[in-house]
Amino acid sequence: MKKMSLLICLISILMLSSCSWYVRERTNVLQGNILTPEKLAQVRKGMSKREVVFILGNPVYNNVFSDNRWDYVYTRQIRAAHPTVKTVSYTFVDNRVSQIKS
Repeated sequence: MKKMSLLICLISILMLSSCSWYVRERTNVLQGNILTPEKLAQVRKGMSKREVVFILGNPVYNNVFSDNRWDYVYTRQIRAAHPTVKTVSYTFVDNRVSQIKS
């Protein structure tokens, strides 16, 4: 009886401790608008808001104080590495791109 309880105890300890040895596969995390160099090169000064939305999608952040600035943010984290963040801001005058900041 004593050997059986010792065996059950050892098996339980091994099973519980094996959870800490298991390292699960981390997935890549992509958030926001995917800003590739090809897409960014397509947007130029003088384009309308509609054309920018067609190329990049809707902006991530809406500026509540001014409808004339759109901010696009793209965060990419590969496995456990530090995330890479790309930010691009477009300023509009008369519904046309007037300034691009990246």
